[in-house]
Amino acid sequence: MKKKCTDSRCRKTFKVMTGPEGAVCPYCGKKYPRIPAYDERILPYVSEHGSKHRRKFILNSLGSRKALVMKSYLGFFDLSLHETVELSKNVPCVIGQGTYQELRTLKEWLEGMGASCSIK
Repeated sequence: MKKKCTDSRCRKTFKVMTGPEGAVCPYCGKKYPRIPAYDERILPYVSEHGSKHRRKFILNSLGSRKALVMKSYLGFFDLSLHETVELSKNVPCVIGQGTYQELRTLKEWLEGMGASCSIK
């Protein structure tokens, strides 16, 4: 997503990259706390064995079947349609967390559709 800086001295257009505090203009440093920090909006997945070791799921590219890929991770991470569209505009990005077994299944599914993703 692109945004025009609202600072009267800057007014430059930049691609929104979210951090823990929200979006920040890379030119003047103005903060936009109302733009959600997607990297921190992570669902607390716990495996059947009670393991709390969670890993981040990073979507690198959507591939050619964008609608199917978006629909898959929309349902898996229980995101809204707006959040899914915003995340797809800002790839590569962290779209959620889970146990390695859960994320490996999703990774195989998405890579079968042509998307590029990783687990860290």
